[in-house]
Amino acid sequence: MNAFRLVPFSETIRASIPPEFAGWFVPVTELGGVAFSLAFLCLFYWLTDRDRAATLTALVLGAAALVLGLKGAFALPRPPIETALVVETGYGFPSGHAVIATVLYGGLAALVDVGRRAVRYATAAALVAVVSLSRVVIGVHYVGDVLVGTALAAAFLWVGLRVTKREPLRAFALAAGLGAVGYALAGPTVNAVTVFGASVGGALTWYVLEPPARPASRVEAATLVLVGLPAVVGIRVATEAVGTLFPLVFALSVLLVGFIVGFPVLLTELGGRMGVASR
Repeated sequence: MNAFRLVPFSETIRASIPPEFAGWFVPVTELGGVAFSLAFLCLFYWLTDRDRAATLTALVLGAAALVLGLKGAFALPRPPIETALVVETGYGFPSGHAVIATVLYGGLAALVDVGRRAVRYATAAALVAVVSLSRVVIGVHYVGDVLVGTALAAAFLWVGLRVTKREPLRAFALAAGLGAVGYALAGPTVNAVTVFGASVGGALTWYVLEPPARPASRVEAATLVLVGLPAVVGIRVATEAVGTLFPLVFALSVLLVGFIVGFPVLLTELGGRMGVASR
């Protein structure tokens, strides 16, 4: 198993980074973390093309569900905590940060039309490489964990874009299905319940509502950010605060993504009613 996870190679990489530089990789690793990904996807969805942003959000959730299921199925430990620069819980194979970074940045490169395609994919590959390297340097994964994670995520992204035909509802349905599988494999853990609930929330809200394609104005865009982000943070904090009360974790996770998807619709409705009332 050590040979498969490339433990000696991982230790060589860690030893080659001077201690005074190793700490720089701690914030870098958050480029593939939950908090950064959630904030980025919120802004991407609220401020740009919502069909594409919703599809990307659903694919990230589906990939997270897949990796949680695999972690539970393989149940392989992380590197010794004594060598880690940060404390991470849960199993170590495959790397969730590598999977999320690959789907997030690779999906962004595939779905947006800004700049040259080659440049987009090269930038995505560089970000994935940096995040993956950071996981090894800070001592929470082995090289094999991140290599398998990136390969798995790239394959999932390729298949996911074709199976869903880049349609948000199909993507959320795929994520919800994988969320159920991930829960079955990982068992009743906070992360598995959270991802499953978030996927269900996205699927239900997108099915029931018809979000406008883009912000109608700069005022609406500013309102989405200034009001929406604190609300998202509040729901996320509440989810973490309830601990292992899984029904509440599930309900709050449904609410979280449901709010993200539905908030633009709520603002549009409120704006329409205020406009009618002012006449």
